[in-house]
Amino acid sequence: VRNCSLSAQLARGLVSALASNSTLLSLNLSENEMDAKGASALAAVLSSSLTPLVRLKLSCNNIGDEGACALATALG
Repeated sequence: VRNCSLSAQLARGLVSALASNSTLLSLNLSENEMDAKGASALAAVLSSSLTPLVRLKLSCNNIGDEGACALATALG
């Protein structure tokens, strides 16, 4: 889903779908418009679900310090 100009609303929908993910191992969300709220929503799903996701790419987004901290905390 790289470079697709995901809006915040679409990013939240994608994050919601990840909550029930049982097969996706890698996700590239680079070069989108994800902000701190999107990153925090993603972090919440990653910390509370049993997703098998092992690779996540988020370069060239606008997650800022707040989003980065939320993801770091979620991923331990």
